Amino acid sequence: MAEPDHRHLGQPEHGRGQHATMPDTADIARLEAEVLSLAPDHAIAWNRRRMQAYDEPVDLVEATLRRLGWGAHEKAAIERQRLRFLSAKVAPVAAPAPKPALIRQARVTPFPEGPFRFFALDVETANNGRGSICQIGVACVRPDNSIETWVTYVDPQVERWVFTYLHGISACTVQGAPTFSEVLPVLRDALKGATVYQHSGFDRSAVAAACGNCGLPVPQWDWRDSVHVACAAWPELRGNGGHGLASLVGCRQERCELCLACL
Repeated sequence: MAEPDHRHLGQPEHGRGQHATMPDTADIARLEAEVLSLAPDHAIAWNRRRMQAYDEPVDLVEATLRRLGWGAHEKAAIERQRLRFLSAKVAPVAAPAPKPALIRQARVTPFPEGPFRFFALDVETANNGRGSICQIGVACVRPDNSIETWVTYVDPQVERWVFTYLHGISACTVQGAPTFSEVLPVLRDALKGATVYQHSGFDRSAVAAACGNCGLPVPQWDWRDSVHVACAAWPELRGNGGHGLASLVGCRQERCELCLACL
């Protein structure tokens, strides 16, 4: 097998890639099955995310072949491989036996006992993936407007951490913490049928993305946006991000209580 050729496939308009010369007799279908069996879950996650099917990029392939300078001989070899692939009956390749799972000692923090008027939920994520939730906090507001809080770290089971500098949470912080699939049942029961406030729409989308990563149904909570409430309570702050949390912190206490009572 030749060394990878970077001369053509590294073109920026098509992303970066490699190609290596292989014998025409190589069993490409078998190689593909073996690669997929060894690939980590995140590398083939697209296959579980119900991505819409798309047409083959015929024009892009033709342009790439012209750039490579491939002629009739090379195209004939590609056609032979295509026909061989279509006619092959490749049995699934067994994935390597997983290592014995460690017995988890994680225990989800018990949720406060109600009754509560409504909840405010906030999440932190490890990286730009909205499903990479690493912490969940819930403020539970009682009928007398007293507030109890519930918080838990969550192990997002990711290798890439981008936002540690913002929230101080890292892979070391969540070591031994429950996973999202272990935390969700507690939240699902506690927030069922209740009003759940988020500040903007990020938290709802993060919960939905995390459910998608775990293959779990998205909870049908009664989501509300606290930004809308803030716009009504403090119209003078409208514009330039004035209804962000930083601006609301400076509001007078009695107005905060009035807003809370009106929710």
